[in-house]
Amino acid sequence: MGEFLQAQHISLYAGTRKLLDDVSLKLAPGEVVALIGPNGAGKSTLLRVLTGYQPPDQGRVLLSGHSLDAWSNEALSRRRAVMRQRGGMAFSWKVEDVIKMGRAPWPAADSAAVVKEVMALTGCDALAGRDFCQLSGGEQQRVQLARALAQLWHRGQPRGWLFLDEPTSALDLYHQQHVLRLLRRLAQMGTLAVCVVVHDLNQAALWADRIVLLHGGRLVAEGTPREVLNEATLQHWYQAELKVFSSPEHPVPQVLLKP
Repeated sequence: MGEFLQAQHISLYAGTRKLLDDVSLKLAPGEVVALIGPNGAGKSTLLRVLTGYQPPDQGRVLLSGHSLDAWSNEALSRRRAVMRQRGGMAFSWKVEDVIKMGRAPWPAADSAAVVKEVMALTGCDALAGRDFCQLSGGEQQRVQLARALAQLWHRGQPRGWLFLDEPTSALDLYHQQHVLRLLRRLAQMGTLAVCVVVHDLNQAALWADRIVLLHGGRLVAEGTPREVLNEATLQHWYQAELKVFSSPEHPVPQVLLKP
């Protein structure tokens, strides 16, 4: 079957309402996949199903050819990590301890070295020793990204499937750029698949290899940024007046809302 995480015809209901409607999707190491769509499209719901936190009512999700429910919690935790939209803590923990939580599925011997490495990668080394609960929203997002990367870190790099729900929503421009560059660089190493929910279509165009557009729980468009981010498709599914043009510096579409 190969190293894929694959959703096959998954549907999910809330009473009689369909939250997901016959969605099929394959995620492979080496690429960044952006999930886009208007509010209520099913992006975060799909993320919960793909990661095993919400079983589908129909269809199945396979990891390396085996159903997610066939994996032990420890084995699955070594293969996929999740950074949720809201990652608050109920208790006061130091930044290093929050990141170290990601190492729970692994032997403790190498935890300190991994935590140090991912803190440097994500710019969290400057936050060392601070109380997580006292950090700004953007700083907390960076720490949660470091925790997720630590969970997948094995033999000097992240390996597996990393799922992120709006990971740059609270970041300033510098840290948005740093995080997105980092995710793309790590994916290009070939052992990490990144699946990220984003609302900023221009970020998706610049950093994603593939874009998946959801609407009403259905997958309505999929392909490269140029294939998906065109005026006809976006105006139809977003119901917004917009203009799509080519970036002067990068061969990707950019989206501008009409005033």
